[in-house]
Order: sequence, then C-alpha cells, then structure tokens
Amino acid sequence: MKRLSILIVVLCCAFYAIAAKPSHSLLPNVKSPAIELAELEDMIAKAKASEQTPDPAWTTRIRELVPLVRGHASKVPAGLEAFQVERGFAPGEVIRPTELTPLEQQIRALEFELSGGPSFQGVDRVTFASLKEELNALYAQRPENRERNPLDQGSSVCPGAVVPEVPWGDTGTTVGMGNDYNPISPCGLSASNDVIYEFTPLSTQTYSISLAASSYDTYLYVNTDGGCPGTTQVACNDDFFGLQSYIEVVLNAGQTYYIIVDGYSTGREGDYVLFIDDLCEIPIPSCDVLECFENPIPGFETVDCNGSCQNVEFGGSESWQEITPFQTVCGLGFTYLTVAGNPFRDVDTYRFTVTEPCSLALTINAEFASQMIVIQGSCPYVFATNFFTWTYACSTVTFVTDCIQPGTYALAVLPASQTGYSEPRNYRARVDLIPCSGCQVDEYLQAPGTGAWNTCGAGNDNDLRPSEEYTFAVNIPYDGNWTFSTCDDDSIWDEVLYLTSPCYGPIYGADDDGCGGVGLSVISCLPLTAGTYYLTVEGYSEGDCGPFVLNVFECLGSCCYGDPLYPACDYVSQSDCNALGGAWTAQEPCSTGACYVRPDCGDGEVIFSQLPVVPGELFGPSQSDSEGGFRVYEDYSVSSAIGSIRFWGVFAFQECDTVPHGFEITFIDSVNNQTQTYNVTLTANELPLVYFGVYQLLEYTAELNPPCTITDGWLSIAETSSPTCYFNWFNTVLGNGQLGYTILQNESQYEIVQLPVEMAFCLSAGCVAPDSVTIKLFPDVPDAYTLSWWQPAGVVRAWWSTDPTAVFPATYTELFNFYVPEGSYSNSFFAPDPSAEVIYVLTLDCGVPTSAAGVPTNPVFMKLEDIK
Repeated sequence: MKRLSILIVVLCCAFYAIAAKPSHSLLPNVKSPAIELAELEDMIAKAKASEQTPDPAWTTRIRELVPLVRGHASKVPAGLEAFQVERGFAPGEVIRPTELTPLEQQIRALEFELSGGPSFQGVDRVTFASLKEELNALYAQRPENRERNPLDQGSSVCPGAVVPEVPWGDTGTTVGMGNDYNPISPCGLSASNDVIYEFTPLSTQTYSISLAASSYDTYLYVNTDGGCPGTTQVACNDDFFGLQSYIEVVLNAGQTYYIIVDGYSTGREGDYVLFIDDLCEIPIPSCDVLECFENPIPGFETVDCNGSCQNVEFGGSESWQEITPFQTVCGLGFTYLTVAGNPFRDVDTYRFTVTEPCSLALTINAEFASQMIVIQGSCPYVFATNFFTWTYACSTVTFVTDCIQPGTYALAVLPASQTGYSEPRNYRARVDLIPCSGCQVDEYLQAPGTGAWNTCGAGNDNDLRPSEEYTFAVNIPYDGNWTFSTCDDDSIWDEVLYLTSPCYGPIYGADDDGCGGVGLSVISCLPLTAGTYYLTVEGYSEGDCGPFVLNVFECLGSCCYGDPLYPACDYVSQSDCNALGGAWTAQEPCSTGACYVRPDCGDGEVIFSQLPVVPGELFGPSQSDSEGGFRVYEDYSVSSAIGSIRFWGVFAFQECDTVPHGFEITFIDSVNNQTQTYNVTLTANELPLVYFGVYQLLEYTAELNPPCTITDGWLSIAETSSPTCYFNWFNTVLGNGQLGYTILQNESQYEIVQLPVEMAFCLSAGCVAPDSVTIKLFPDVPDAYTLSWWQPAGVVRAWWSTDPTAVFPATYTELFNFYVPEGSYSNSFFAPDPSAEVIYVLTLDCGVPTSAAGVPTNPVFMKLEDIK
C-alpha cells in the first residue's frame, strides 16, 4: 500500500514538471487553463502598473479561459432585488425648449396668469374675462391664424371626418372652414368657423377630448342622436387649458357621436390640435416616493403637507415634500369647491437640490389633465423656468427645460383646471437631470439596489478612458458608508469603476481589479453624504466592453457596544459604530447573536455537541420536568463511552436559579431496549447571557459514573426535585437535523409531540483513570512511602482509610488535591497508622480545577499490604 501511495505522489509531481516546462519540452504549449489564466492576469497587471496598454489578445484569451476555470454562475447578493430600472412611464412625447418670439412670450405670460399659476384658486371672473380678451388679441396676431393652413384635418361640413380608434390625434385649421354649426342649449353660442368629426366607441367608458396646444381661443362640444351634426348636446367646454378646451365624458358603445371643433364667440379661428383617448388607470405599486398624506376635504387647506407657499393663502404655514432627482413620485390630484363656494385645486410641491448646472427633464403621466411648474424651493414663489406645461389625461409627456444653475428647486404638480376632479386621481411624476457639461447619464439607480447592464454599444461619452462606458446617476438616500461592486458577477472583461460628483467631475472613488484577478472591480465602504452621485463602468482599454451586474449597498455590520455582559447590538455603518465606541463586524446582522459568546462544551474530549442559542436567535426552550409532566428527548450518536454531560436551560421562576436541583439523566437504546439512568444533584453555573431581559442562562455539568456505554440513541434530561420550579431545557440552532420530542404524562396517559427545535447539550468521553500506579518505601525513612502514577490533565486526589467498611468518600481522609497537566508524577507521605491495614484511593477529575470540585471519578483502590 505504501508503494502505491508513493507511486501516486511521484506521478502527480512528474505531470506538474512537464506542464510547467517551456515550449521546447516533450509537450509543447500544454498548460492547464488555471495556470494560463493566472499568467495572463499577471501580464495585464504588470502592464497596467507600468502604465502600458495590455494587448487586446490577452483579454480575448481570458474570456475564453474564465468559463473553464471559474464557471459562469452569476450571483446576486442576498437581500438585493435584481431588476432593470423601471421608470413606470409609457413612451410619450418629449418637448424641448425652443426660443420664443416676443409675441409668444407675451402669450405665455398671459396664459400662465389666466390659469392661476401654481395657486390653489384661480383668478376671479372679471379678471379672467379681461385676460381672455387680451389673449384673443394676441392670438389673432399669430401668423398661422391669419391665413389658411393646409393641414390634415376635420371636415368642414357633414359627414364628419371619421375617428377610427383611440387613442387618436389630428391637427388642422378652422381658417376658411365656415361657420356651419352652433352649440345646442344650454351650451353658449359660437359664431366662429368650425370642423366636425364622427366617433363610434367600441366600449362604454369615459373618454377625454382635448384641444390643448391649439393656437387660438377654442370651443369644443359633442352631439349625438339623429343625423350629422346630431340633435342632442352631450358636453361642451370653452376654457380649460387657459383658453383651450377639454372634455371628459361617458360615451356609449355603438352610438355615433359628433365632435365639433369651434371658436369662442365670433371670429375666433386658427390651428388646432385634437386628441381623443379613453381614460386610463395608472397603478402605483412601486414608486421611489409616495406623496405625503393629505385630506381632499374642505377646511383642511391650511395643513396640506406639501402645499408650500400656497398654505399661507389659507392662514397656514408653508410646507414642502423633499425628493431626490431621478426618483419617481406617486400622488393624487383633485379639485373641489371650498366652504365659501370658490374653486380649489390640489397643488403638490416636491423640493429637490441641483448640485451642478443641469437641464431638468420633467416627466408626468396622470389620470387627469395636469400642469407642471418649476419654482425655486422657498417662499415667496420665484419661477425657475420660462414656461409652464399642460398635458391631457393619460398622456406621458417629458418637458426639458433650459439649463439652470445649482440650487434648491421644487416641482409643482396640479390639475390643469380649477374644477372637474372631485374624486382624487393618480399621477406619476419625475425630475431627471441632464448635466449641462455634456455628461451622458445612461441609467438611474436608487441605492440600495442592483441590476444588470452592458457597456457594449453604450458609446464613449466621457474622457475618463478610451472605451465605451455606462454611467449611472445613483441616489444615496442618507449619510453612510456605501459599496459599489461588480464582484458577484460572471463578467469576463476588464472593467474599471469611477464614482464622481458632479458628473465626470472630481473622483470620489475608483477601482480596477479590486475583486481579485483581472476584470471585476469594487469601491468598498466609501463614506458618502446623501445626494446624487455618478458611477461610471467602462473598459480598461479601448475595445473592452461587456455585460456586468452592479450592486450598490450600504456597508453595514453588527455593532456591539455598552456593557460587555449585556451588550447592545445595532446594524449600523462602521463610522456610526465608532461613535458608539463599539466593535464592528461587516455584513454580520445582529439577529445572529453577533455580540454574544456562545457557551461551549468545556475541557475534555468532546464527542457530541449541540450548543445553545444566544440572544437574537430562534428562542424555543422546552419544559422538561418530571413533576411538571413533561419529558423532552433528543437524539445523539457518539463513538465512545460517555463520561460527562453538559446542558443548558432556565427555570420558569428566577428564585429557582441558584438552588441545587435534582436531575434524572436517561440514555435510551431503543433498538436493543436498554437504558442507563443517572440521578444527580447539580448547582447551576450562571452565564452572562440574558434572554428578553429576564431569563439568565443556566449551565449544568454532570460526571457519569460509571460512563454510559449506549453510543447511539436518545437522551432525556428532567428536573426531579422542585415541584414548583419547572425546568426548561434550552434549544440549539446548531443541531444535526433530527428534531426532538416531548412526552406529556398525565394520569397514566401519554402524548408524544414532535418539537419544532432541537435541544442543546454536550457529551464528553469518560475520564481516563490514573495509570502505572505504584507505592514504594521511601529509602532510609521509616513509615514513609512514595506514590507514583501517570495521568491525563486534571485534578488528582489521594484518599485513605483504615476502616475496611468505610464509605468512599464520606468516611475517607484526603491526602492531597492538585491540578497538573498530562504526565508522570509522584508524591511522598507517611503512613497514617503503620500497625493497621490502610486503604488508599487515587482519583482523577478531568474537568477544569475549581475550589469546590465534585465527586472524583474513576477511583483506583489499593491496599497497602498488597504493595509492601
């Protein structure tokens, strides 16, 4: 057998020698993938250290080798949900800023004033009528409203242009169309040019019909019944988006409706934009921020939690809701009539901070026609951009502002009209930043979070490295230590991480190959204040690109502080732990009992162990008390005889803790129908572990004399001496997978119940008796003897008696008692009574020495007459 073992070793060594030889060996270019990968990674690392560009062929070869050596199992850290960022907005129109003519600037200012701006309440009727006349005079000066604009549009006369489906939109002009239709009472009259459309819905529901973005003072109405243009008025509207019209109305499936685009009063004509849609339901199951609670009830205007400066209108205090750029916020919009009968609309303001020159990309999707305004985030109002926006219901629109300077701003979201939304309706809104520096932000990530992306095809938009990159705007929600990692990934390309603020600005942190080897990188436990940062993932060299999984998480751990015997534990950052004066362990949650030292099995040869739970772990002790009627059983399996047992528990009442208790310890061999039972009286060792602030853990150790020889079976421990104490045997989270049982005995009836936990105890091998024991006469000294022996480590004792009927150890006299490590020893003494027959006893206790040692184990009995 030895020859075979040697042969195997020699063969292994010979193969390694051949594999490591240069190319002129008998096996040219034969290398294990692991060796070749290590060499290539070393070559790349050396090239980087000398600021040289690694050969792209090296990276290509690494991509081939990594799956062979490391496998391809992608991993995501526990507790972080993997996702591609979901903005929650359907594709929609993007409106970018355009330079306004002086005429359009005047129109914009008057429209904003007429709408009431960001106010809870609109302008009064007299002021509205005056502004309306001013606006119409300006509308008439628009070039498109002074001549025919040949656009695709509605019919001048019946039959109307057919609306085939929704959503549906059309543009056109009423210039030159003729005044062919008039609203039906009770709607007001109109003597302006008009066009007509026909719509037959496929389903009965509420539809929105909008003339927002039209270039003149419109009038809109809907008829049905009879032939075109209809004989029954269904709905009508004059002014909703400023002077443009909007209707929400229930239309029946299969019934034909006539939609007339008209002008206010006499001579109002121009270009129009018509859009028809069914009202949507916008779910808000996952938002970064939910709007703070508010009451859509008259009389609560002064306590609107995000009413900002408008609260002051009703005698309240200004209040804002704070958000971070790139967060999606979900809220409700509504209108109602106040107690005084005036119209009221909900104005929600969300304040945020911009740290570098940026354009704002404002996105909204609402179940109602809405308005968005950007203001500076303090009172009184100062408008931050030169335009305000209107959107019809259910549309997704992104408005891009001009570049603004760093500062505190707020987004105001409000219904476009002062009336019409008595029931609150949902909306989603968002403020994204577009750095004016030209930095390209590819994605947003809310920390903590994770996701999978790819730099290939993302473009090279910055000057950090000559490779394609993917840049994230990362929202750090609060101060702390944060980690940015791609380590838990199967990426096989060489990537670098940069964390900057502002975008492509000063570098807060960077890393190349921090995960080990070449490729994966990590920026670990970086102290950051709350705010927006930019993380760039890109290739080390030109042409390096590939997929990656990015994980952003707070660098937290268990912090143990306070009284060492009763430590407090918080799951905090390292800096917070330092402030508490505690000991910090990264990524170790407090729930695992990180601050406590788990009790052990003590000295001796441990042959079985299931250690008790510590505070914070699954707490499930079970009553095991013969006088309480419960006995708990737990399985075990050992390789030798059992010399001692240690177990843990608590009593139902604290006054029972320090009292000596009797225990019946039974080992059961259920296969051979055998038992070994020990009845012992034990005093608890009180440990510095307290559960729920009440129960202090008690530890008991019992020596088994003689040792138990049942090596595979079940163990029962039951308290026997205190009828009112009720011992509870402690459980473990470190068991062998075999659950315990409890047997309830009540008036000769037995009920066996499986426990949800396993029980905690330790079994140690029996103590080895002193060996090579001799007693010899001491030379030249009468009645003096020398006792010699060998022993394992432990407390050794010598006892004597001259009474043949003496009871050990009660009527024996102790000669000596001391603790020594393993070895050979001797001790000299005088015979107590040379004329009598003397019995000597040598004992060994393998436990840790104490001032009050228990009854000695494995005694060796020697009569003096036998060794004289």
